[in-house]
This record gives sequence, C-alpha cells and structure tokens, in this order.
Amino acid sequence: MTRKILAATAIVFLAAGPAAAQEWALSTDLGGSYIHALAAAPGSRVWAAPSDPGSLGRIFCFDGVDWSLQTLVYPEEHGQFFGAFALDGEHAWMASEISRSAVRRGTIDGGVFFFDQTAWSQLTNLPAGVNSVYASDPDKIWTAGRGNLAWHSEDGGATWTTWSLPEVETISSLSGAGDQNLWAAGMGAGTTYWLLHFDGAAWTVQTGPGENFSSVAAAASGSAWAGGEGVLRYDGSQWSLSTDLGGLNVNAVAARNGEAWAGTESGDIFHYNGTDWTLQTTIGDSIRSLNAAAAGDIWAGGDGKVYRLSRSLSRRWITDYDGDGTSDIGIFRLSSGLWSIRGLTRVYFGSSTDLPVPGDYDGDGTTAPAVFRPENGLWAVRGVTRVYFGSPGDIPRPGDYTGDGTTVPAVYRPSSGLWAVRGVTRLYFGGGFDIAVPGYYRGGLADPGIFRYSTGLWAIRGVTRVYFGSTADDTAPGDYTGEGAWRPAVFRPGTGLWAARGMTRAYFGTAGDQARPGDYSGNGTDDIAVFRSTSGLWAVRGLTRVYFGGSGDLPVTR
Repeated sequence: MTRKILAATAIVFLAAGPAAAQEWALSTDLGGSYIHALAAAPGSRVWAAPSDPGSLGRIFCFDGVDWSLQTLVYPEEHGQFFGAFALDGEHAWMASEISRSAVRRGTIDGGVFFFDQTAWSQLTNLPAGVNSVYASDPDKIWTAGRGNLAWHSEDGGATWTTWSLPEVETISSLSGAGDQNLWAAGMGAGTTYWLLHFDGAAWTVQTGPGENFSSVAAAASGSAWAGGEGVLRYDGSQWSLSTDLGGLNVNAVAARNGEAWAGTESGDIFHYNGTDWTLQTTIGDSIRSLNAAAAGDIWAGGDGKVYRLSRSLSRRWITDYDGDGTSDIGIFRLSSGLWSIRGLTRVYFGSSTDLPVPGDYDGDGTTAPAVFRPENGLWAVRGVTRVYFGSPGDIPRPGDYTGDGTTVPAVYRPSSGLWAVRGVTRLYFGGGFDIAVPGYYRGGLADPGIFRYSTGLWAIRGVTRVYFGSTADDTAPGDYTGEGAWRPAVFRPGTGLWAARGMTRAYFGTAGDQARPGDYSGNGTDDIAVFRSTSGLWAVRGLTRVYFGGSGDLPVTR
C-alpha cells in the first residue's frame, strides 16, 4: 500500500509547433458546461455529453466525419452526464444523475443509458446518482457514483447486484481491463481519497488514505493509472508516483499500450511515452475527460468542447512492421517467397503464385507479412491466420473497413463490380476497366473506391465523385497534408509529375518508377516516394535515397 512517494519521473516541457496531424485540435464545440462523459469506440464513433444542470440530456455522436445531436434522453426531468463508455461502434453507455425536482423535490437518482446499434434507451434507475460506467461485453456492466455502492449487471441491465465498497463515500471514477481487473477512485470521510480494485470476487482497498486521486484509468495489460495531485501508476504489484506534474491538479487520465495521458484543471495535457512525461499541449479549457480507447485518436473533453489528437490516423494505412509509426521499406521476392524489411527482418512466407497483402490483421499496431493466393482464394497471414476468401480473377484489396484498427481480407471483382469484405459486407460498385482504389478518404475507416482511366473519374462510395487525372497516370492517393484523410492523387511516370487534388504539383521520379507514398519520417504526413525495380532504388522526396531489392521484387511498403 503506497501512502506517500518521494521519487517522481521528470517532466519535459515542449514548445508548441505549427499545426500538424499529430497535434491536438478542436473537434467540436457542443456548448454548455464541462464534458465529463466522453467515450471513443475502437473505430470512428465517439460519444460526448455536456454536464449541463437543467439540460434535457443531450448526447452527441461523431461518426468519423461530423458531430450531430443523437438523442435527448430527459424529456421531463433534468439530468447531467458524468461518465461514458463505448465497447465498440454499436454499444455505448452513459451514466448520469437525474434530478426529479418536479416529482420528489431534492431527490437525485442514477440513470444508466445504453446505445444498442441504432438508438438510446434507459437500462435502469438507481437510488443514487452514478457518474461512471464500464462494460466488458454488452451483458456485463458496472456503474458507481454517490455513496459507497457499485452496481453490477450480468444480463445487460435487466437485473442489478449491489456491492458495498470499503472506505469510500463517493466513487468518482471507474475503469476496467476485463471482469477480473476493475479499478475505482473514490473519496472517503473528510478529504481522504482511496483507490480500490476488484479481482472478480471482491473489492479491496489498494491505496489510502491519500492525496486527491479522483480519476483512474486501466490499461489492457492489467496496469492502471490514477490522477489527482500528480499521477500514480500501478505496475501489477504496487502503486507508485509516476510524476507530480509540478503540483498541477489532474482531473482525467487515459492509458493505452504503455502510454498514458493526463489532463489538468488548468487545461494542460501531458503525455507519457513509456519513459518520460512531456507537456503535449495547453488547450485552456479545464480538462474533465480523456479517452484513448480508439485505435488511433486520443480525445479530451473540456468546457463544452471536444478536442482530438489525430496522432495515429496514418497508422491505419502505412506498412509499419515494427510499430514505430513510420513506413518501413520492404520487398517480396516472388521467386523464393522472401520478405525482406530493411533494418528489421528477413522471413520466407508465400510462393511464386501469391500476391503480397501486408496489413495489421490482429490489431496489434504492427504490419504482418501476408499473401493472397488467387487460384484458391487463400489468405495467409504469418503468425495470425489462414482463411479462404475470394476466387480466381479477384483483386485483393484488404483494409480497415470497420474502423476498429484491424485489417480484414477484401476483394474486388472487376467482371461484376463486386466488393466483398470478409465478415462485413458485399456490394457492387464500379466494374469493367475501373481500377480499385479503396482508402481512408474520410480518415476513420476504408471505403470502396474506383478510378476510371477513360475519364479520370474518382468515385469513393458514400464520400465523393471527382474528376482528376488521365489515362497516362498511376493512382497514388494519400494524406499529403497531415489532415488525417486521403485525397485523390496521381503519379505520371512519363514526366514524374505528382498531383494531389487541391494541392501543389511536384515532379519526382521517372518512367519505370513505381509510386510508393508513405509516412517514412513518422510525422503523420505521407511522403512522395518511388521504387525503381531495375536498380532497387528507393527515393523519398526530401528525405533519403537507398538501394534495397532489385529486378523482379515487389515493393511491400505504403
């Protein structure tokens, strides 16, 4: 049990630079008061609700493109939202305090609301206000708030079990990494603060009475973080002070894959990269909520505003074989099945009849070697899976079509215009001599798209139709501005012209070169690059020229 820690990690203060894809930006202004309730799904959907006294309970949703009011849940009473959790893009919860002044003056009840794919409904009404909620699946839900009580449902909210928690009088935050790893931060008698843990059988005190640690976040690895007068970290055996942040008061914490974020009362957001804490941004609003659950973005709730850090959007599409956030140069040698990734590895996987389809098929943040065998529809991902999907004549076009950060097998059938995404959808779009150009044209997930050489038409399903390019061009869509989404773009080998719609035109490369845009510098922006198979030259504009691979090798870099 940790009562007071003397050592702390140093804080490095960084000056803010020019806006880029890896910096915080205002996503929306919802008006009203603080945003305590903020939940991001592993994909493109995000929910937020202002905690407005006397409001009608407004819940807003971000669909990957725009924010919109999704529902009003208090037509007769007044209520404030103080907690939110999203399991995926179709299951989310909100925890609230309901003031029934019109019926029972001064009474505060607790409400848990549930979004089930299409609409919000109230799961339960509890005898005390609740301000936090967590779910490990749609049936297993926890909520807590006023009093020393937590409620648990095993049947999707139909029935609830009451748990009495030791020492605390109010739970301010609840977080989990599965049914047997839950953490709660709460206040006891007077001004004492406690951190509690649930191991699947009982709630026990882990620290206390301590400083004002009023927020807690759990990481999937079983570690946990707590914010208040500094940031505490639980390493699996004990809590210790990670940093005191120079005495700043921390309202919210978030964690993911060894990283952590802390938001302060004064509007600062700090980042822990596994070694050091740094000041990432100063927004100005009091940060009341942070969420790092989505595969790429980090979200923060302030004074009625929602902020977004799009630091990892490009990771959805770059070929990053070691997870460091940059595109890695690599080749696949048909004659031997060799995968050679520069500076990283050489493995043999596949054969001369296979097409390389690298991707992040298990959602771990790294690209894996993978092949598609057209003769029988085999998809083989090294160390992950083997499945059959597609037929002879199909063109493999894998991608993150659900927005959950995971690559899924997909094929385009030119003879009929069929797009088939395994486990997701089958639709018809394009055909004949159209070139398949699926991509992340709205950032959050991949959309089917085609380029029609005969007219220069780019048609992205549900997104846009524009004319850009000609029969002399190769397609090279990408995020050349760091805005977090692709633009139609072409490479004209005959002249070396690169043209991205709405951007500057540049000349780089020559006849025979293959366009290989990617984020080779790790700055969140695609770089112009070519691979020259005759000599094995990789040339990245303004960055580097290296020789790797040669004649007959297929580049496996984007």
